[in-house]
Amino acid sequence: MINERLGVYERDGLVQYILNGLPVYCHGKNDYHAFRFITSNFIHQGLCRKVDIERFFGVSGSSVQSSYKKFVEKGEAGFFGSDARHGKAHKIIGTEKKRYNQN
Repeated sequence: MINERLGVYERDGLVQYILNGLPVYCHGKNDYHAFRFITSNFIHQGLCRKVDIERFFGVSGSSVQSSYKKFVEKGEAGFFGSDARHGKAHKIIGTEKKRYNQN
């Protein structure tokens, strides 16, 4: 239980959120965009607090805060729309950087 009203469980790679015993949302175990979206949505609706998410899932306060800010400013589109960030940026260092700069 995240708090007295909101719970979560994982089965077969799916994360299911329950509110007062009823299912309300589901996403894949590794779908971090959906995780950030729904937890921000729960915070915004007053169903839990930021600190509840931090403690229960072991995530940093800054990541919860930035996700919540994105939710307030952009809504669902900030997580799933064209504005949503996909993939990872990698920093080029060392010999790879030298090789890259020679081309």
